[in-house]
Amino acid sequence: KELLINTPYGDTRLLAGTYKEASVAFLSRHGEKHGVPPHRINYRANISALKDLGVKRVLATTAVGSLKKNLSPGTLVITDQFIDFTKGRDGTFYEGNSSGGVVHTDFTEPYCPQLRKNLIKAISARGIDFANTGTYLCTEGPRYETPAEIKAFALWGADVVGMTGIPEATLAREAGLCYANLSLV
Repeated sequence: KELLINTPYGDTRLLAGTYKEASVAFLSRHGEKHGVPPHRINYRANISALKDLGVKRVLATTAVGSLKKNLSPGTLVITDQFIDFTKGRDGTFYEGNSSGGVVHTDFTEPYCPQLRKNLIKAISARGIDFANTGTYLCTEGPRYETPAEIKAFALWGADVVGMTGIPEATLAREAGLCYANLSLV
C-alpha cells in the first residue's frame, strides 16, 4: 500500500507491504515519476520516514559511472567506503542546538557490515560477477562530471561516481539504521 509519512523535514511517499512474510518498504528517492533531481531530494525526510515506519535495515541501490577499467557497464559493486563531494545538502539530523549539542558520528566503517555480508553471500550464491568492495564518490549533480573531475576522482581512489548515496548513508547512520549500498555501473 502507498503511505504518506509526515516528518519534521517534510512528507515522504513510500510503498509498504510484505515479501515472504517479512515487512518491507520501497522508497523511490527521485519520486514516483523520477522527477526529483539528486540535489533536491529530501534525504532527511526520507530517512526520517523510514525510521518512523520501523525500518531497521536499508538496502540502497545507485546507478553509477565507473572510474576503473575493471568495473565495466553492468557490474555490481557493494561499496564499503565513500567520498562526499556534495556541497549544499542537509547532511545531518544534528543541528547543534542546546537540546542536541554537538555530535560526531564515527564513519570508520560507513556501511553496515552485516548487510554487506548478506549481500555478498546472496550475490555469490547466484553466480553473478560483482565487486565486493568499492569507494563511492558522491557529486552534487544533476550535471555529469568533467573529464578532469573524473581523472581527479580516480586519483583519489574512488571506484565509482554517483549523485545520490550521500547524505543518505550518513543520515541512516545517525538514525541508527543498518545501511548498505549496491551500485550498478
